[in-house]
Amino acid sequence: MSDKLYNVGIYIRLSKEVTRQTRNDSMSIETQQAMLSKFVSMMPGWIETRIYIDEGASGGNFDRQGFQDMMGDVRNGIINLVLVKDLSRFGRNYLEAGRYLEEELPALDCRFVALSDGIDTENGENDIMPFLNAMNDHYLKNMSDKIKASFVAMAKEGKRSVGIAPFGYIRNPADKSKLIVDEYAAGVVKRIFAMRAEGIGYGAITKILNDEHIPTPRLYYYQRQNRQPQANCRMEWHIYMVKRVVADEQYLGHMIFGKTPPPPPLALCPTATLKPCLITKMSG
Repeated sequence: MSDKLYNVGIYIRLSKEVTRQTRNDSMSIETQQAMLSKFVSMMPGWIETRIYIDEGASGGNFDRQGFQDMMGDVRNGIINLVLVKDLSRFGRNYLEAGRYLEEELPALDCRFVALSDGIDTENGENDIMPFLNAMNDHYLKNMSDKIKASFVAMAKEGKRSVGIAPFGYIRNPADKSKLIVDEYAAGVVKRIFAMRAEGIGYGAITKILNDEHIPTPRLYYYQRQNRQPQANCRMEWHIYMVKRVVADEQYLGHMIFGKTPPPPPLALCPTATLKPCLITKMSG
């Protein structure tokens, strides 16, 4: 391993497709950040310098605010290593991605690592696509598997490893694997449950929340972190948000980890079998 010190810029992108169509936790911003931050902490000589996030951004072009901020810091010498979960997070336009990976980043003496793909430009290769080779391929993929295994082990111990905290909770600053109550948001959650217990319908609850200008869970998340909301952030409550709160088993004290989305209808997948979708649920 190199003795060079690296100021690491973590780049995270959540695609428009994931944002609109699924709640795939394996690709969420929080999961990507947890995995990549843990990887940086395990690497000697690596310093996590800044995290760049593009939420709901297409990988088809590189006119993304987080990406451009990252490249600006590369050009200014603030970071000299770009770390992503996989190559597709960096971008899906492979011609343009190739220009950055094979020309611009090397010219700026900036190392690039795509963790899940085993890609690491430190070995001197210029052809990024056939980069899954030899020692770096084995080393990085093995490290990725170890990180995933550590998340599973934490879940079995009743510790929270990935995912955003449910509305009404925040991560304990002293122990990020545990949750503590956020008094304001918890008050909103309790009120929603109380209104449902009184027989008030979802639509009426939604109207009350909006009339009182109570921030939505995602908007409140950004406000609490002093971050500018992304363009796709809902500013008003919708019925599905209220239903999601009421149906969330985490308010029963359960921890849900490793849940996979249901398979597509058989009519949409002619080669599908009747094998059921595996749902893993852990309670603590």
